[in-house]
Amino acid sequence: FGITGPAPSSGSVIPLSTFQAQGSAMNAVHRICLTVTRAGAVVGAIATGLLSVMLVIEVILNSAFGMSQFYATEYASYFLCAGLFAGSGWVITEQGHIRVSLLSDRLPPLAERALGVVTALIGLAVASYAAWFMTQYALKSLSRGSISLYPSHTPLWAPQMVLAVSLWLLCAGIVARILEILGLAQAAAHDFDPATEV
Repeated sequence: FGITGPAPSSGSVIPLSTFQAQGSAMNAVHRICLTVTRAGAVVGAIATGLLSVMLVIEVILNSAFGMSQFYATEYASYFLCAGLFAGSGWVITEQGHIRVSLLSDRLPPLAERALGVVTALIGLAVASYAAWFMTQYALKSLSRGSISLYPSHTPLWAPQMVLAVSLWLLCAGIVARILEILGLAQAAAHDFDPATEV
């Protein structure tokens, strides 16, 4: 439409299929992140349910029979940790974390998006370091055969690895969020609405 000039050579034109392939790859990564974080949320919900049941049983045993579960204190901390961290990646994808938007709400859309990417990358770096460190810590406990000091003598690598995997799921949730902010993947419909459910 009025634009003239030499036609670009075939070597300088990026085929449309290249962009489509890249978009498909990003969407695939995004779907994988959503799937694994949702699985983590299920694990977190199960851990929270088990914690609740164990505490109810503990109260009944203690008040009615003067007894106590010898593993209650130990496993309560394990279930609590799993409940808090296993679903954290899913909460990120649902935008359910508390955010302070005092600054971002006053920025232009492009600057707000850039700030979102920068803060997400910082979070990804911190979460990745924590996940890597926790994974190495769990593997070291496994190689040493470390066990808890409680009567159950639980192999420590098991709860430590649950925490490590939970942190990797947090990383997956942050990656999914970054792809959404950059427009490389479409955000799924949220199951959780902070505006109406908090």
